[in-house]
Amino acid sequence: MKIARDSNGELVYVYKGIELDKSEYYACPTCGEPVQICQKKNGEYFFRHVTQARHDGETEAHQKGKEELQDSLVKQGFSAELERYEALIGQIPDLTIEVGEKEWVLEYQCSVIPIKEMRTRTKALESLGRGVSWILGKKFLQKNLCEMTLYCVRHHPKLGNYVCFYTDKQWIIHHHLMLHLQKRQYLFQESRCDLDKLDWKKVFQIFEESEHIKISQEASQEQSWTKEEWQTFVLSPQKENRQFLEVLYHHRWTFNQLEICSHYPKYSWSIKTYNIIWQGYLWMGIERLKINQVFSLQQCYVYLKKLATQKKIRFSSCYEQEKVCKCEIEAFLRRIMEETNCLSRLPDGKWKKIKKLAREGEFSC
Repeated sequence: MKIARDSNGELVYVYKGIELDKSEYYACPTCGEPVQICQKKNGEYFFRHVTQARHDGETEAHQKGKEELQDSLVKQGFSAELERYEALIGQIPDLTIEVGEKEWVLEYQCSVIPIKEMRTRTKALESLGRGVSWILGKKFLQKNLCEMTLYCVRHHPKLGNYVCFYTDKQWIIHHHLMLHLQKRQYLFQESRCDLDKLDWKKVFQIFEESEHIKISQEASQEQSWTKEEWQTFVLSPQKENRQFLEVLYHHRWTFNQLEICSHYPKYSWSIKTYNIIWQGYLWMGIERLKINQVFSLQQCYVYLKKLATQKKIRFSSCYEQEKVCKCEIEAFLRRIMEETNCLSRLPDGKWKKIKKLAREGEFSC
């Protein structure tokens, strides 16, 4: 970063040609912890946290990447400010860009930081009216869907679910993302563009038209369950699976009664646990309701949150997780309604149980 506080509490900015007192004490304006002066190969200075464990690992590559993005934006006529100190929230976003009448923040992240910190930074910047987009560095260019990558996924009408990367002067988008087989992997289509050919107006148009993750309500052949996978699930020693099977047995439910789940994608964006587990719990919870009893998506979500506190399911860290989860709950309820006629959707968005969901039968695997 290019800003710090000196021992008198004054803000100090580094720029080309400045002479800094290396014996002076400098601190991060955001967290107050000590930072040190570092020098790049071209002679320019920047500040870096002395202890990296709790911070984003400010490296020369990270600093270089931010400056390359800024230079590209300025060349295309944008007002792009590097590391502006936002006193109201005590943050230093990487890049703040004027886009029409709105300001947009690009956070360029090259190393792992806690998801909680990403959420806090995003919400604080959004509270100032800023648009916020997270751009990931080279380290995250992989098929494994880590929690940070998942948080950065957004949805665009033409690109589907997508995430942006920047490395080696290339702008990279993984788009039309699809969760695949193992929960921590995903399939995608990739588009690359050299930075000097990137059209920033189109980039910000994509950002402006984007929202939280959209879910797939239909499973492809690769996403749905096979007979072999069902058998593996039943025999799995994983605690979540065993707990669910015990509850299923206790309620005298059969796997045939969960057939709807087998035609639904195995995984969801908002919950790490197999869909069949959280959907099965939800289905059994609805079964315990009285005929004509009304319930809401919020009640379903609170019920799943309770299961999470009991360590029966695990939530993911996707952006606007609650909204995405409610979309996935609603998609599941619609499938129950369409295939069983056991539920009806009321005009106010709530749901009503109109007849018994489960069919009688002996438990079998």
